Amino acid sequence: MSKPKSKRRGDLKKGDLFRDTIRKMKSIESGHLDAQWILMDVLNCDRSALLLKADQPVSEAEAEKVDEYVQRRILGEPLAYILGHQDFYSHRFVVTPDVLIPRPETELIIDEVLKLQRPIESIADLGCGSGCIGLSLLLEMPQARLWTCDISEAAIEVMKQNAVALGVLDRVKYSISDVTENLMENKYDVIVSNPPYIAKNDERVEDSVKLYEPHSALFAKNKGLEFYEKWLPWSFKALRKNGVIVFEFGEGQAESVSKLAEKAGLRVMKIEKDLAGIDRLIVAVKGS
Repeated sequence: MSKPKSKRRGDLKKGDLFRDTIRKMKSIESGHLDAQWILMDVLNCDRSALLLKADQPVSEAEAEKVDEYVQRRILGEPLAYILGHQDFYSHRFVVTPDVLIPRPETELIIDEVLKLQRPIESIADLGCGSGCIGLSLLLEMPQARLWTCDISEAAIEVMKQNAVALGVLDRVKYSISDVTENLMENKYDVIVSNPPYIAKNDERVEDSVKLYEPHSALFAKNKGLEFYEKWLPWSFKALRKNGVIVFEFGEGQAESVSKLAEKAGLRVMKIEKDLAGIDRLIVAVKGS
C-alpha cells in the first residue's frame, strides 16, 4: 500500500499556515497572537480575512517569509522590529532597532495633554525616537507645531519617515542634538518626553529589551534620573508662562521626579497612574 502524499509547500492554504505557525510558536507566551500579526502582515490581510478565508492559497514566497519571521520571534526579537511597525494612539508608526518600541502606557501622555483643554500652538518632544508622542499630538491638534530633538541621527530619520507618512512633516522642526544644546526661552506651550529612565543596574529589565532595544533610549545614570536632572530645568526656561510639561517616568521614581520638577521651578499639578495602577506620569506647570 502506498503512503499518502504529504502536503507540498505550494499546496498550503491560509488555515494550514496559521495552524503551523501557532504550533511553532507555542513556546512563546504571546505566540497565538503573534502568529496572527505575522500572517496578517505577510499576507496583507486583516484578522477577519485570516480567520474566515482559510482555504485561500499561500505562495511559496509568503510561506518562506512567515518562516523567517517566526524564527526571529522564537529567538526573542521583538515583534515590532520584525514587522517594522507598531501601532500607537490609533496610528501606525515605523520602528527600527534605532528607536524604542512605543508602549501603551506612553499613550497616556497624549491623553493628559488633551485634558488640558487650552489652546496649544507649540509643542516640544524631547528625545523623540520614532516621534510617536509629538506626531500623535500634531494629529490631534491641527493648529499646533512641533519641535523635537534626539541625539541619534538614525532616530531622527525614523521620525521624519513617520511624519511624512502621517502628513505632518510641514509642521515639524527637528534637531540632531542633546536637548540642552538648544537655548529656547519662553517658546513652548507644552513639553512632552519619555526620557531614558531605567537605572543601569536594574535587574527587572526583560532580556528581549536589553538585547534588542537601543540602550541610549532606555538607561540613565543617577538611578535613572539623569535626564530629569538635565531636562526639567531646561523645560522651565523653554516653557511659556503657564506652560505645562508631561513626562513619563519609571516605577518608584514619582517622588524623586516631583522633587526635581519643583527644584527646577515647576509646580506639580498631578502624578498620573498607568492602567496597571503604577505611578507613570508627571504633569507640572510653569507658574502659580
